[in-house]
Amino acid sequence: MYKPADPLFDVSVERVRATAVVRVIGELDIGTAPVLADVLRTLDRPCSQVVLDVSGLTFIDSSGLAVVVSEHGRGASDGFDFVVAGATETVLEVLRLTGLDSRLPLAQDVEIALGEGTAVR
Repeated sequence: MYKPADPLFDVSVERVRATAVVRVIGELDIGTAPVLADVLRTLDRPCSQVVLDVSGLTFIDSSGLAVVVSEHGRGASDGFDFVVAGATETVLEVLRLTGLDSRLPLAQDVEIALGEGTAVR
């Protein structure tokens, strides 16, 4: 568990086989985005996949989007899959407005991202 200065934000990491599931809760904004970026940068390797579980996010701004886009690009260059899972309507609306819903791999939830479900959006 990582404890940022904002008590309403939390990041945790769970390993599921060769996948790192990174869960974020609260508001991902200019004050908390650096915390998520640090966690993603320091994940234990090797990972064949990183799943960013955003089901607990209540808000995301451009700083948070920049971290997500950066990690997606890093995955492409470093050879691991990066999936955003569990986006709520609030987060999906921001992804749609920015066009990222068609550029980022999205899964309905973590189970589907891990291949334990039936459909990926």
